[in-house]
Amino acid sequence: MDNNNDDDNNNNNNNNDGGDSPEINFSNGPDDGRKKNAHHVIAFSGGIDSSVTTALIQRIVSSSSSSSSSSSSSLQLPSNVYDTENVTAVLGLSPAVPVDQRQLAERVAEQIGVRFEQIATSEGDDEVYVANDGRACFACKTHLYTCLKSISDRYSFSSNNNNNNNSINSINSINDVILYNGTNADDLMDPTRLGLIAADEFHVRSPLRYLTKSEVRLVGRHLGLLNWDHAASPCLRSRLAVGVTATSDRLQNVEFAERFVQKSLPQLIDDPTRNLRVRILSGNRAMIEVDNDDILNEIQNHIIRFPSEDSESLSSSSSSSSWRQYFERDLGFSSVDVRLFKTGSVATMPTTIRQQPNTKIKNLL
Repeated sequence: MDNNNDDDNNNNNNNNDGGDSPEINFSNGPDDGRKKNAHHVIAFSGGIDSSVTTALIQRIVSSSSSSSSSSSSSLQLPSNVYDTENVTAVLGLSPAVPVDQRQLAERVAEQIGVRFEQIATSEGDDEVYVANDGRACFACKTHLYTCLKSISDRYSFSSNNNNNNNSINSINSINDVILYNGTNADDLMDPTRLGLIAADEFHVRSPLRYLTKSEVRLVGRHLGLLNWDHAASPCLRSRLAVGVTATSDRLQNVEFAERFVQKSLPQLIDDPTRNLRVRILSGNRAMIEVDNDDILNEIQNHIIRFPSEDSESLSSSSSSSSWRQYFERDLGFSSVDVRLFKTGSVATMPTTIRQQPNTKIKNLL
């Protein structure tokens, strides 16, 4: 489950060290119409957008009951936090979320000091999502926000039960539940993001919608977030070309393929700012994408290490490269190649959907 918008079409990894953090307009954010003791639930992936959203909401909630001020250069929250139950970062679990991303999300949530939950999502059972015909993002976000709503209802139900048990004076009574995502200004300009429609339907708030991706990274650095300069890590479904079905086996193959490349090239593991994708194109072709010419050339040397004109060579361990063996024999891809990384290289959608204004897109879903 792609929990937020840290993805390929929005991958500006800006390491600019100059200037102050941009001003954030929190209109329609935590303090806009907020009821006392509201519970704030964030769609969280461990990417920089949802991380900044979570950290800022946590700070605002904390400052509501504490006069303590936090450092402007690192992420130091007040010690007497209002109540960690009032902010929850939720990671949706599905085959589209790799293990490495789950582990990163846990580490970032721990650094922020926010309550962290993981919840299984069911978009893999949705025919629209699996078809991956351009509408998968809408289906995915619909399932995610449905899960967030169920968590919200759970907290509200718990609070109501407490009230019925004569605990109405408890300072932790929940009077309002608000959903958030990490949508930024660049996301709003992307016509492939049909998930924004789902967010509107579930009344999800986007505190970062006035900030570009570069500005979000600056805020993350200002807060001292450990992932402020990490390369974007979108859901594995985003690696599939439109029309390539998003089955759990296929998503797992993408995860295995990317892990193989990382382990084979330690520089990719040692530098989290590097972009790596294994795309699946039509015909079950694997396409490795990296953002560095030297790495690309190294991968090419691994891939072409066999007599390409002799198809029988693929069955010979002595002539076939270990890379081709793994991709074609072990994972079942028809071929494997490499090219330079390009954001959103397979993020297309049918013209009939893309050309419609957002107000009409729902009729096509």
